[in-house]
Amino acid sequence: MASLRRVPRILFLIADTGGGHRAAANAVRAAMDLIAPETRASERDEATPRESGSLPVQVHTMLPGSWGGAVRPWSAYVVEIFQECGPLAVRRASTLYGPTVTKRPYVWAGLYHATNTRPTYAALSLFTRTLLQRGLRELLEKMQPDVIVSVHSLLIQPTLDVLRQLGIRVPFITVVTDMVRFHRSWAQPEVDACSVPTPAARELMIEFGMPPEKTHVLGMPIHPKFCQPAVNGAATRQSLGLAPDRFTVLLVAGGEGMGRLGEQARAIGAAQLPVQLIAIAGRNRALRAELEAARATLGVPAAVLGFVDNMPDLMHAADVIVTKAGPGTIAESLACGLPIILTGAVPGQEVGNIDYVVQQHVGVLARTPEELVAAVRDLAASTPEELAALRAHARELSHPRASFDIGRLILSYVPPPSQPSQWNRVTSTAARTRFRRLRGRRPRGMRRWLGRRRPQAQPLPRGRRIPGIAPLQRMSLLMRRRRQRASYKK
Repeated sequence: MASLRRVPRILFLIADTGGGHRAAANAVRAAMDLIAPETRASERDEATPRESGSLPVQVHTMLPGSWGGAVRPWSAYVVEIFQECGPLAVRRASTLYGPTVTKRPYVWAGLYHATNTRPTYAALSLFTRTLLQRGLRELLEKMQPDVIVSVHSLLIQPTLDVLRQLGIRVPFITVVTDMVRFHRSWAQPEVDACSVPTPAARELMIEFGMPPEKTHVLGMPIHPKFCQPAVNGAATRQSLGLAPDRFTVLLVAGGEGMGRLGEQARAIGAAQLPVQLIAIAGRNRALRAELEAARATLGVPAAVLGFVDNMPDLMHAADVIVTKAGPGTIAESLACGLPIILTGAVPGQEVGNIDYVVQQHVGVLARTPEELVAAVRDLAASTPEELAALRAHARELSHPRASFDIGRLILSYVPPPSQPSQWNRVTSTAARTRFRRLRGRRPRGMRRWLGRRRPQAQPLPRGRRIPGIAPLQRMSLLMRRRRQRASYKK
């Protein structure tokens, strides 16, 4: 006989402070879907509409003999915690990350280093926990996840505190999205497993107090499409209106279009180098309009694009990439065998990425337009054999299947369908609490305190009535009694 059981849920905790956290979560989820296909909406036997305020309930039909332990059903949700669980001040403050690191990087640098010590991080953790605790508790009670994966450091400690308050033990996995250096908030010994991109990151994690047996070097998660065979780069360049055999420079400003992309393109064009450009402005419409207007006067052929979803094809069509030291872009470039020219980094967590790229001899640093032009000139003058050696070395250093390794780690913690959910007893306790709250019952001590402080109603006047005064006094006393009775009922 078939038995109906809820599909185990995997909750990804992210925050859109930069695009790397959401991209990492989506990359791991896509890899997990290739390892063990996710239970889709069409396979759900029961669903609760989202308009009702609750998430869909997934039910898995398990026939006798169909469960062999090789593939476990699962479903995943990616939730932006600051926007979903934070108050209005937190939701607005989280949107200031991009403008701050672009226009006032020294402000972010001061905040990052000031909170990266034990005492200051303890204060930051208490502040974050206070702001997110209520929303996180409601989210966890509603979703009842069987595995929690965090790809943002500031969400780890508040979630662990809420789970501790609920008295439930759910497997908790963290995926570090910084290559070498990262904030102290990533190191939480209470988690079940922690994935780091590089051996240097593992050493720093252990130094911060993480047990070595819980720390795994699995690489930086990138989308599985970067593992596919390379396409014909000449055909991609030709489809963009560029020469198929000309040295191509890929200028990347990230998903939000940050950086000095226009200044870099004009510097390369003014140098009259024998190159052509592919400029990706991301979602920054103003930057794209600026590049489109300046394309006719650049002096070199150029293709200007906005937000794209075929980044692997564009990377395979280029000979070098010019970008800031974002860990996701560096990992994707290495997977495509692309030499890297770094133009800067976000102060704090991305500074170590520059040292990593330079020390591993897969790229150079060019902070000024003059240094950028010199680096592009040197690479354009390289022989095909030298460029091939650079590409081969970059591929050797990369971990293109890191998302698959992280996905297998997460799936290993997914409980089998036959195992009852740990949220059953928590749900019954929460239901009793809500029932008492609806009945309006106050704690015993509170009722006694209210009883002692309850004001006594004055008795109605007796005896001879004074014409014109007694009726008004009697009416005021009656109204006062009604207000008192109404307050007692509340």
